[in-house]
Amino acid sequence: MDTVPVEKEFTDAIEGIVRFLREKNYPKAVQLPYKKGNIFSVINDLDFFLGKRESIFKSSFLYGFRRWLFDDKELIVLCDFFMHNKKTSFSMISSFLGEEKVRNLLKLNILAAESYKNGSRLLKSQVRIITFNGEYFISDPFDRRIPDFVWIGSDSILLADRLKRLNCDAKLAVDIGSGSGIQAIALSTGQNTRVIAIDINEKGLRYAKLNAIINRKPNIRFVRSDMLSAIRGGIDTIVSNPPFIFLPPSEEIVNRDGYGGKFGLEKIIYILKRIPQYLNPQGQAFLLTLSPVICGKNMLLDEVKRIFDRNYAIDYEIIDYVYMSRLRKLYDSENISYFIQGILKISKRGSGGPAVQISVKDIPNIKKLLSFIKIITEKVSHKNYAHAV
Repeated sequence: MDTVPVEKEFTDAIEGIVRFLREKNYPKAVQLPYKKGNIFSVINDLDFFLGKRESIFKSSFLYGFRRWLFDDKELIVLCDFFMHNKKTSFSMISSFLGEEKVRNLLKLNILAAESYKNGSRLLKSQVRIITFNGEYFISDPFDRRIPDFVWIGSDSILLADRLKRLNCDAKLAVDIGSGSGIQAIALSTGQNTRVIAIDINEKGLRYAKLNAIINRKPNIRFVRSDMLSAIRGGIDTIVSNPPFIFLPPSEEIVNRDGYGGKFGLEKIIYILKRIPQYLNPQGQAFLLTLSPVICGKNMLLDEVKRIFDRNYAIDYEIIDYVYMSRLRKLYDSENISYFIQGILKISKRGSGGPAVQISVKDIPNIKKLLSFIKIITEKVSHKNYAHAV
């Protein structure tokens, strides 16, 4: 599927679906767990039952039980269909949207139909609709075979949540590698703020523009650019959720939106090195990052110390400690122990003062302990599996 033209008929149809979902209180669906989890997902369930009701993109050890507890069964169907892109019967979706509207959505390739030998028909949404902070975002379904794949994941939500709380009042804010536009929309809260969303993926920009239309954000401009090459400077706020995953070169094409080059740091370092040139005095930059730990050293922080001088203040909020067991061989070849996911906040503070200092905020000890137990378990289980094979 290579659609997502921001044409009136297509946009009107998407807006019609969003209006319907608003009437059905679709944002309530963020209480549903995203997927089944293992014993380490208990911490997410505890958070939920202790009052942190948002479970978007969180796994659950009590997945079936929590879905059973949910009091709106129609909303479960809609969430499965539009958020998780699960196949659902033609009759079920027609009962919600009306048969005429369903046929129009099929014509526009927003929905696709499959027929079976028994004569039944199943529908599948060709777009994914998630809700976050009461706003709606359209992207591709999770299928990396889709040309110029555009995805909204847990990392997108993490950064957008921080930016939403920022209440940005910058005159000019730039979102580098905008993708679906979720970060640009989170930045567009200020009445006098002008936002530029840049991405090399033209299809991503079409999604971003569509999402800006749906969420009534007229103060965002969309620019096709390879990183900052089309931007001159004078920026008050820079944000980016760049590709940062350390993957083998063979996965660069299929994981274009995540492939971060050597150690996963190439795109991050590229942006960091240009911040002094592009950021205004008293400006700020926010980057979501993933950094390898080698021989006990956080490789990203070593780079930050080399790039920035005493004119900058650096805040580093650790989000999680992670390890992908399927890539153990690659990690072992580079002596990587694990990765640290975090958000870098870089603030220009004028001349003077001591050498650059990095203030680090870690996750709570109980979550840190569970993260490392999970990492050790994944390393051991993968090693045992390799020996068995």
